[in-house]
Amino acid sequence: MKDGEMKLGEKAGPFGDAYYGWIIVAVALISMVFWFGIRTSFSVFYVALLEDFAWSRAGSAGIQSMALITYTVLSPIVGGLIDRFGPRSVICPGFWCLLYIGIGGALGSWIGGYLFDVTQSYQWAFVLAIAVFLLFGLFIWIAAPRKIHKG
Repeated sequence: MKDGEMKLGEKAGPFGDAYYGWIIVAVALISMVFWFGIRTSFSVFYVALLEDFAWSRAGSAGIQSMALITYTVLSPIVGGLIDRFGPRSVICPGFWCLLYIGIGGALGSWIGGYLFDVTQSYQWAFVLAIAVFLLFGLFIWIAAPRKIHKG
């Protein structure tokens, strides 16, 4: 058999003889380039956001600054958790937390407005809205399937 010929039943990967680890590195590099470009494109849209929403420069820049500070502070913590517990154990609950926060943000103003109409007090509306979302999270946690350890 000549060099480079395959044996019967032997399969070549979709990238030939390339080491699979380098393919993962290349895909990660491409996704990080896109993510970094999107993450730092705030300055491109800054003037348009200010004009469309009539925001102050200080308020909008403060929000972006807080987002970057939060990312900077949480990155080493999340990295340590991923090293200790593995990516699946950290990223999956993180996804569900972000989804829950997104649902809360989308429904929060509606529920808060309704509770204000009922209670006529911002303090009680805030307390009841927090209670509703905590109970919602508790119900999801109770209903979530779990592994039962027999032993």
